[in-house]
Amino acid sequence: MIYDSITNKEKYKDNTELYTVLNYLASITENNYPSTKVELNNDDIFINPVQLTTKLQEQCIYEAHKNYCDVHFILSGIEGIAVTDVRQLKEQIPYDTQKDIGFYTGKVTHIYYLKHGDFMYCLPEDAHMVAIMQEQPSPVKKLVGKIRVQ
Repeated sequence: MIYDSITNKEKYKDNTELYTVLNYLASITENNYPSTKVELNNDDIFINPVQLTTKLQEQCIYEAHKNYCDVHFILSGIEGIAVTDVRQLKEQIPYDTQKDIGFYTGKVTHIYYLKHGDFMYCLPEDAHMVAIMQEQPSPVKKLVGKIRVQ
């Protein structure tokens, strides 16, 4: 897992796929926010626009993927994301190969609060609980980059 600011994207030049996603994310503003999926390299690298309202941690659940890494990038709002090793969690909803997602429960030890310009890069072993509110429910506009695991 990497938690950083998009302003530091040059640090990730050696990871070609991640750097491709970060360059695209750095170009997005409220004025050019995509309304649908954007393919940067067919289904190997793409971006999904996501708008959500944060909620109590108790209402959230961990998710994990096997075929893709996630890059969560916040355009507006503040979103809490908890991350832990998927092997430390209990499977709640079995992994769906078609959707590349499984859902898990377990202890939350740390929540990262991402704000405008922050990103989090989650590897397949990084189960992540998204949409956690900080003080009260609030809207979040974000983009989620998906990078196929090679």
